[in-house]
Amino acid sequence: SDIATPIRDPRTGQPFPGNIIPADRIVNPAARALFADTRLYPLPNRPGIANNYVTDFANFIGGYQFDVKIDARWSEKDNFSARYYFGDYEQGTTKTALPTDISGTSFSRPQGIALNWTRNIGSTIVNEARVGMSRATFISINQDPNGIGNGNSKLGIPGSQALPGFSNLRITGTGGIGSTAVTEDNVTNTFHYGDNLTLIKGSHTFKMGGQWQRYQQNRFYPGNNGQLGFFSYDGRFTGNGFADFLLDQLAQKGIGNIGGNNPGTWGHRQNRIGVFFQDDYKVRNNLTFNLGMRWEYTSPVVEVKDRQANFDITTGRQLIAGQNGASRALYNPFYKGFEPRVGFAWTPGMFDGKLVVRAGYGITQYMEGTGSNLRLPLNSPFFAEADVTFDQTSG
Repeated sequence: SDIATPIRDPRTGQPFPGNIIPADRIVNPAARALFADTRLYPLPNRPGIANNYVTDFANFIGGYQFDVKIDARWSEKDNFSARYYFGDYEQGTTKTALPTDISGTSFSRPQGIALNWTRNIGSTIVNEARVGMSRATFISINQDPNGIGNGNSKLGIPGSQALPGFSNLRITGTGGIGSTAVTEDNVTNTFHYGDNLTLIKGSHTFKMGGQWQRYQQNRFYPGNNGQLGFFSYDGRFTGNGFADFLLDQLAQKGIGNIGGNNPGTWGHRQNRIGVFFQDDYKVRNNLTFNLGMRWEYTSPVVEVKDRQANFDITTGRQLIAGQNGASRALYNPFYKGFEPRVGFAWTPGMFDGKLVVRAGYGITQYMEGTGSNLRLPLNSPFFAEADVTFDQTSG
């Protein structure tokens, strides 16, 4: 009764007499169950009507990593190197703050290998080949250290649940109880191959090559609402979040993918390709031009079994991957990813080699779009840079 904000009766719009909700108006079965069992919702252990319960919890974190690198000179013309890295990290909760909480454990394991072979084909030709693979694993799971089991049934919330625990009761002004249970099983693989060739001919230094990257992601993610979901009480009906909870005046509810026969695991695939050619042309001893062109292509992301959809924002029609003329990716590929480069370096003779002027111009790309309305990659505004260096040393 000493809460400063008046508690409105949703039926009348007027404050409850004495700012007290009658016992017979407390109809939320979750509230009744929590008040009846102090093992689920402990009594206050210090004075006051707010911040009156003190508890503790325990977390853990651990991990290790290592790298191995080998360099070998096979011959006067061949150099080889290999590198492998591995990491293993885990963190989680061993003791929860409240009996209604469930604990979570997160595990990650990044690893990768890279091979590099440099070959001097002749006195003016050098080739460098690279191949590599990386794999990143991220797993988040929920555990039930307090033996909650099917907690929603204890609160009078009907229906089955995917995981043990309580759905998250979000009550504005309090800590709430339960958890949405956001889990994840994510494995991402990236395969890479690249080759660069350098050719020196007279006053020209030609560089050319390309890269190919194959991207794979296999993931289960239930969504931000988790596998247990939430019920939100924010005070919009009575002016007080806890009063809304007692009267079962629900503001929002939500739940993510609960698994079962349709676990919601998807697999994304994409190719990223780039080729380039560059000429460093030494016009004079004090003037060099840098001329180049790069072309990049990033293929639209597809799902391995075409389990994705989008909306045509002009017609409002739903588009299903690979159906009724729609592409597998549901947005158009872009093949005009040309990225020119031009620059120069100039050392004016009047400064005795102490002044160097450099400038450059180029075009890069970016992806434009928000949310499900991802459209085409476009050419960005150009970038340009200039640099002037003056050597003040004598001699």
